[in-house]
Amino acid sequence: MVTQTTGSLLFHCFYIAAPTLNYRFELFNISHSVNFYPLVMRYLNNTVSVASEDAFREKLKEILASQHTLNVVHSILAQVRS
Repeated sequence: MVTQTTGSLLFHCFYIAAPTLNYRFELFNISHSVNFYPLVMRYLNNTVSVASEDAFREKLKEILASQHTLNVVHSILAQVRS
C-alpha cells in the first residue's frame, strides 16, 4: 500500500507485488477525508462511495475473491515461477 495526500484528501493505492520481478499491480485505490467515511473506492474502472466500515469490508471481500484478482495473482505467480 502506498499513501499520499492531495489537499485535504488521503489517497491509498493497494498493490499486489512481486519483488523478485520488480513488479507491482494496482488492485484498487481509495480516497477519503480525515473522517475516513464516506470514502471513494476505485476498482476496474468502477468508482463507488463506501459509507461505513462494514460496507468497506464487504467490498474488500468482493474484490479479493473476484475472478479478476485471482487471474492477476495466477499470472504473477506464473511469471515468478518461470
